[in-house]
Amino acid sequence: MPSLAASITCQLLLMSLLSLSGCSLIPDYQRPPLPVPAHQGLWQRQDAAPAAGVDLSPDERQLLAAVSAEALLPELVGQALAGNRDYRITQLRVEQARAQLGARQADRWPTLGLAVQRPRQRFADQALDERYQQDLATATLGVDAFELDFFGRVASLGEEARHQLLASGYGQQAARGALVAEVARLFLLAREADAQVFSAQAMAALSDELVQRTRARIAAGDLAPAALEPLTQAALDARQLEQQRLSQRTQAYGALAWVTGYRLAPSPSAAPAPAGPPPELPGELADLPSSRLLERLDVRAAEERLQAANASIGAARAAFFPSIRLSTAVGLASPQLQDLFSAGQGLRLLTPSLSLPLFDGGRNQANLDAARTARDLALAAYERTLQDAFRELADGLEERRLLLAQRQTLAAQLQLSQARRQRLARQWQAGAGDPGASLQTGLDGLRAGEALRQTDQALRLNRLRLYRALHGLDHPSAT
Repeated sequence: MPSLAASITCQLLLMSLLSLSGCSLIPDYQRPPLPVPAHQGLWQRQDAAPAAGVDLSPDERQLLAAVSAEALLPELVGQALAGNRDYRITQLRVEQARAQLGARQADRWPTLGLAVQRPRQRFADQALDERYQQDLATATLGVDAFELDFFGRVASLGEEARHQLLASGYGQQAARGALVAEVARLFLLAREADAQVFSAQAMAALSDELVQRTRARIAAGDLAPAALEPLTQAALDARQLEQQRLSQRTQAYGALAWVTGYRLAPSPSAAPAPAGPPPELPGELADLPSSRLLERLDVRAAEERLQAANASIGAARAAFFPSIRLSTAVGLASPQLQDLFSAGQGLRLLTPSLSLPLFDGGRNQANLDAARTARDLALAAYERTLQDAFRELADGLEERRLLLAQRQTLAAQLQLSQARRQRLARQWQAGAGDPGASLQTGLDGLRAGEALRQTDQALRLNRLRLYRALHGLDHPSAT
């Protein structure tokens, strides 16, 4: 009866394995939903409810408050962090690197497995068959081909995976900082497009008024008809500029909607109040040691990739040395399958093995050369990242210096234009001035104010550029 029960058990196990062999473990594929609006132009609607965003760090909020006082900007940044696919890719790469590190660390431990075998071996020669034939059923629990890492191959692969994980983590943090700065940049450009539209509309209105007053003076005989032609052309140019800026505003808000997950930021209904320049940055940035750039997140990521490539050389070198593996098992063995689980069928197995490559066609040497070349490539990329970091900071600081000097000049010009306009207005009220000159001075003042506003905008964009150049540094000026 025990033999019959064991036979039935083995047959049921075999039937179960055969039934599972026809099953597919591939998950059911379903096409993901479109991550874009269903129709072109639908993104321009403002009635969609915003999705949940990501909380911002204090440094990020400090940066956003420095470039814009609008409460909408942090919401848009959180929305972008929650839905931007480029940032999502960096997050998934971190998870992938973490899983790969777990797999490499598992290689340092033996794998315990269950094996059931029924080897049969027969020979045509009767004498050999009687002596070496084999008909045996075994069921064992043990370790198969566990590598004893005397030469550090497995450890080198684990070290490589660890540095790759660190590089992915730094890359994710760098991508987050870049996305925060990019959303803020696009938001400022969109708001600047609004201001340019309002400015163009004001200049077009003044140009039209100047044309009307000139016509009145021509009708009164104070001016020749030829004086109207350049003013009419200027009014037409002002209307054309207005249309161009309306188109530019649509493009600016489209770029902002794309990076924030197609959430449209509403345009202001009136011209925004002029804002002053961003706060000054600490003066010691001009003498910042180049060694501080090693703290940048992209530089850290490049250095971790360099260390990962250096660790892979150790794994390639270990391939030239003997590979020592150990297999061991305990279990049951019987010449008859139905007697496998009967008493007295114990089995112990210990199989050490050593393999040394003697001739492989140059494969190991080629792998070592490839690993060394990969290390050299990582070194070149690391040095290029440092050079780019130095150039970005130097260019940003020089740009800021020039913009601050330019702002002082434009502010003085705007004050002169405003003073001249006020003087002409007083003369006109006293009956001794020219209304056309007053309107022309108003146009000049609008242009000077627009130039000053654009310089302030460039200073805010420069602040974002410096944020990216200093992102990761333990320094208050990084934000």
